Parts: sequence; C-alpha cells; structure tokens
Amino acid sequence: MPKRWSPRSKKAMSAGIPVFTVDTNVSDESAYVANVTSDNLQGGKLGADTLAKLIGEKGKVLVMNTKPGISTTDDRQKGFLEEIKKFPNVQVVATEYCDDQATVAAKKTQDVLLANPDLSGVFAANVVSGAGVAQGLRVKNAQDKVKLVSYDAGPEQVKSLKANELQAIISQKPLEEARIILQMAYDYLNGKKDVKKLTVLDNVSVTPDNIDKPDVQQWLYRTK
Repeated sequence: MPKRWSPRSKKAMSAGIPVFTVDTNVSDESAYVANVTSDNLQGGKLGADTLAKLIGEKGKVLVMNTKPGISTTDDRQKGFLEEIKKFPNVQVVATEYCDDQATVAAKKTQDVLLANPDLSGVFAANVVSGAGVAQGLRVKNAQDKVKLVSYDAGPEQVKSLKANELQAIISQKPLEEARIILQMAYDYLNGKKDVKKLTVLDNVSVTPDNIDKPDVQQWLYRTK
C-alpha cells in the first residue's frame, strides 16, 4: 500500500474511528482493526506455474508490473520471480513498470518484443498492465505466439480470455473478501472486539478449460 495511506488510517483510529481494510496491506498494524487480503505472493507463484505450463516450461518471459512500492503488486512480482526459478529453461528477459498506464505497458511490450522476437510469455501484475500488454502484442501480431497471464478477473478480462487475447487470469476472491470484512465490522461494532487481525485468501488460476465450472465462476468479478 502507498505509504501515505497508513497515516490517514492511523489518524482515524486515534480519533476512535475503527478502520477495516480490504485487498492492499497496511504495514502499520496500529492503523487498522482488521485486514482481509489476497495472498499476493501465492498469486505470483500461481502465475509463474500457470505461465510455465502454457509455454511448455521453456522460453523467454517478460514481467510487466505497475509501480514499485505498492505492496500488492510488489508481492505478486516477488512470488512470480521466486517460483519461475523452479523452471531452469525459462528465462526472465525483463521486468518492466508501466506507471499504471496501459499505453506505457503496450509500448514497453513492443520494445521487449523487438529485442526478443522469440518471446514466449508475459506475466502482468495487474489489470492495467495486462490490458497494455495485450494491446502491445496485438500491434506486433504476436498475440497468437506469446502467452499472456494477467491478474484480475473483471468483465473485460473474462471477455479477453474467451477471445484468446490472454490465456489465463489470476483471480482474487473479492466477493469473499467483502463478505468477511463486512461481517467483522458488524461484529466489532456490536461488541465483539476480538476479530481476527489478518485474513489471507488464496488466488485462483482461471483458464478456458475451467472458466465455466461453478467453483471458478463464483470468483469472477461482477459489476452487478
């Protein structure tokens, strides 16, 4: 989480306003009552395993991240880079940052492809970087040969998955996160002060092979 957020949460807590956080971690535990988040290290590792399988456990890959210093995406990148070492024939040729701009991710993807025309796969650490990578691959007509694993399972990402513009999505469990944190807040405000400080949920790999299964469908992000 950006460092500026923690003092604001801590100020609210000091004023007697209980703070419950979801998704991104706050490093200062005194700044919140409870936090529910995805296991971003596990998500990065899952992304590495998924991409390695898609490219036959060999080839060159790119990591496209958003901005350094954000705990969620930093951990996804860290998990990916740690796990991909288990595949000796997979080489990470670049780790790029797009400043959370799809156009920058698209341009950097094209640059990496120019230097590595035999690129096999890309891991995108969030939805914006994933959209940019997909755009960059289309510009270079590389979408059929370069496998893309991207984070988050919003409607556009599901549409892209079904159109084969990306080959796998690492999905969080926002519905479960919201259910847990709302129950915690309700319990806390009704006198139950011993709520669990940190709840961490695993991520799910969504592919064309499993996207229609009920146990996967429940984790796709909905707007309604």
